[in-house]
Amino acid sequence: MAYKDLEKERERKKEWYEKNKEKISAQRRAQYQLTKTKADPKLIEDRRAYQKEYYKNNREKCIESVKTWLAKNPEYHKNYVENNKERTKENRKKYYVENKEKIIQKTKEWAKKAFEENPDKIRTERRARKKAYKAKDPQRYNEMARKWNRKAENVIASELRDCYIRQLLCKHPVVKRLLPKDIPQELIEVKRLEIQIRRLLNEKRN
Repeated sequence: MAYKDLEKERERKKEWYEKNKEKISAQRRAQYQLTKTKADPKLIEDRRAYQKEYYKNNREKCIESVKTWLAKNPEYHKNYVENNKERTKENRKKYYVENKEKIIQKTKEWAKKAFEENPDKIRTERRARKKAYKAKDPQRYNEMARKWNRKAENVIASELRDCYIRQLLCKHPVVKRLLPKDIPQELIEVKRLEIQIRRLLNEKRN
């Protein structure tokens, strides 16, 4: 076949595929589901193992390929979630359980970076979310706020942050007349060292 005829044939096939793309995709999905139900479970397991191994060895390439495809098909993800709500929910729960520490660490890094770049915007959004949540369910909001405050207080006390040390010093009978802003940093460092020594001694006794 001549080169020009070959190019013309390719153009014809490409044009035909573009016209029948949805139909072809539907047929392929139907064939895949049929094969999946009739196939030997061992073959399915081997195929999944191969796919996992391929993804592991070509992770960046696979991610880039999926991103490119989703950019060309923006409605796919939305439609898939709408049509597979329960399955999507279960997959998200499973992924969170398997990657909990990784997700928490990434979320903290993202939140820190976003706050550093747009502190005023983040504060405004947080206030708006709190206000909306409180208006929607005040009782639950108050319960969650108390729970979060207790957790924050425990973290602050365990890490011996400056604000916690200042609070202790303001309650001290000798320096109780001072305001937190009036307490020098040197005194805070001395008090922190004292608490660390006491905690260490209590651990050894126990």
